[in-house]
Amino acid sequence: MRIFIPIILCITAIAATLVQPKKDARRLEVLFFGAPTAAHPGHDPITRYRVIKRNLGTEGINFTYSEEPAVVFNAKTLEHFDAVMMYGNWLQNGPMPADQLKALTDYVESGHGFLPLHCASACYGGSPEFIKLVGGRFKSHTDGVFEPKNTSAKHPIIDGFKSFSAWDETYVHDNHGDDRVILQTREQEPWTWVRNQGNGRVFYTASGHDHRVWDLPQFHELLKRAVYWSVGPEAYGKLKALDLPKLEMEKVELPGYLKRQLITEAQKPLSPEDSMKLAQVPPGFELSLFASEPDIVNPIALSWDAKGRCFVIQTTDYPNDLHEGKMGNDKIIICDDTDKDGRADKFTTFADKLSIPASLVCVNGGVIAANCSEILWLKDSNGDDKADVRETLISGFGTGDTHAGVSNLRLGPDGWIYGTVGYSGYNGQVGGENVRFSSGVFRFLPDGSKLEFLQSTTNNTWGLGFTEDYDVIGSIANGNPSWQLSLAKSLYDKAGVTQPKTPRCDDNPIFNPSSADIRQVDQFERYTAGAGHAVYTARRFPEKYHNAIAFVTEGTGKLVGQFQLTTEGSSFVATQLPNNLYNSADAWSGPVFAETGPDGAVWICDWYNLIIQHNPTPNKASAGIDAKNGKGNAYETPVRDKRHGRIYRVYPKGSKNDLYPDSMADAAKHANQFWQLQSIWAQKNFTRSPIGVSTELVASSSNPERQKLADLVNIANKPVAADTGKKLYDFLTVNK
Repeated sequence: MRIFIPIILCITAIAATLVQPKKDARRLEVLFFGAPTAAHPGHDPITRYRVIKRNLGTEGINFTYSEEPAVVFNAKTLEHFDAVMMYGNWLQNGPMPADQLKALTDYVESGHGFLPLHCASACYGGSPEFIKLVGGRFKSHTDGVFEPKNTSAKHPIIDGFKSFSAWDETYVHDNHGDDRVILQTREQEPWTWVRNQGNGRVFYTASGHDHRVWDLPQFHELLKRAVYWSVGPEAYGKLKALDLPKLEMEKVELPGYLKRQLITEAQKPLSPEDSMKLAQVPPGFELSLFASEPDIVNPIALSWDAKGRCFVIQTTDYPNDLHEGKMGNDKIIICDDTDKDGRADKFTTFADKLSIPASLVCVNGGVIAANCSEILWLKDSNGDDKADVRETLISGFGTGDTHAGVSNLRLGPDGWIYGTVGYSGYNGQVGGENVRFSSGVFRFLPDGSKLEFLQSTTNNTWGLGFTEDYDVIGSIANGNPSWQLSLAKSLYDKAGVTQPKTPRCDDNPIFNPSSADIRQVDQFERYTAGAGHAVYTARRFPEKYHNAIAFVTEGTGKLVGQFQLTTEGSSFVATQLPNNLYNSADAWSGPVFAETGPDGAVWICDWYNLIIQHNPTPNKASAGIDAKNGKGNAYETPVRDKRHGRIYRVYPKGSKNDLYPDSMADAAKHANQFWQLQSIWAQKNFTRSPIGVSTELVASSSNPERQKLADLVNIANKPVAADTGKKLYDFLTVNK
């Protein structure tokens, strides 16, 4: 499928799962304290974080990144981590702020781990207490290829460890501590050592200037052993009690686009409970399983009705078994938690005989669903929770490529339903008018009487969201995980100027997975299967999430990325945070949907499949294997799975579900946007328009409103010539 906040958003407890084999069994939590890359580009801490995060994900270690010392070295932050790993350049000859130094020292002495690496020994040279904590101070270096020599062979970090030869800086230290155990030397220079301070443990190695060391499996092994030792026996015992799954491999034939060679081995699938042992959510958050196979498989989208019940699309026809009419194998299933324990226990097929539906929205007592080429109205008229009314509202969406169709249907506050479509596009007649468009954003009336195209996007489009002010934002699957709707196409048409495509809000960031098994077609290490762009619009999460974080899934990276939304004038800037809402080291995990639910949790559909991407068709030259495309324009392979699927909920640990309102009048005042929209639609109180700039902004004669309009026109036309923007602005202000 090609489909903003301080770094530490909320730190109140360690990550946990709904199902735990033993009390307190859990993964280890390590806070990676980096530094801005500009402080020393050769060290590049954020890149080193990415490397160790993905290579130790299967080893039960969660890494959380921050380069904000005032946040990191704070007791309220530190108490939720087992260890701090430090790598980056800070004040070589300057002192560490006294409050931060005390927080770190108290943290270690109370029984936690501290792992200063390489350049950390060159930090805070003006603080003798910090130098003592590390066990020595950087003095000078040259460089070269060498192999540190193991000493203290019986120490658990070194016992059985084979050293490695690599290019690195040849550190020389001074201010040597006299209470260290030397684990490795370079010639006569102490190189790797450990020491105890209070009840805590400190590990230091001078290795690790750049990728020539950080990319080595032997270095990953050294750091894994160091983490296990430094956290102490109590925390390590909790990891052992978790009983991490043993990953079994099987023979496969998969295209390898990155190295242009055949992939012949892959991990076998895990049970939901074992898969959760390889998952990470933010410290202080909880991951719980709501539903899984065999009750649901291949879940691709969710919606909730006015009762708060979950409706899930499962599509085993995707991507190539496309059927016309009422001949498909796909379903919409109501997943109900009748005993309110957080896990679905009743599953009712609301509608079947669908084929490759990709989105749905509960509305007006029924469901509107995108069923590949058509928009359907489905309704249960006799109260048995099975749709006995099935009507086609709109037909004409393209089926030439089944991963480029309709997605992300959502209720607007204006009585319209909004959605996105990829390059399969639309070509048909609605309300007596011929309509045609390709990738972009559209809206339609719920009776199917009108379909309006709003703005073109740059590529296959799989993400859409509203802020609490009903700004329209979204994502492109391939290399553009955040954009915003500027001005509707109809305004450009009336002004006689050409509408540009949706302006970019992101900088095409590198993502941060916890799995080393990443298989992508292109946009390597970036969002190439980006889906969704839901903003957190409830109040169950910490305040800094409220109307400020958007969630974009990346199935190939096995993660749900977090994008902090800020504004510059009327333009949005979406900055990817280094820490995800969810990431997994399970090679099968593939999140494709993440949205705020009626309970205030974020719900995630895990496609759970080795194959996420759709095309291009591999051949031996491009990917090591020849294949052909099927009816849905996806390459054919027996490895596409039709047996698994999971739905998760993520929420702050110990928090309660948002209260469901007693009436639609109460829903109108609810803090969760989901319930506000339920009230708006139930009472037909359509008063706001996400695209109402022509009637809301232009009608205003106030200078602030005029300035906002000018800003929007400017955004909408970047990088279009200035005269186009002027023409549009002049038209809108003259024709207010």
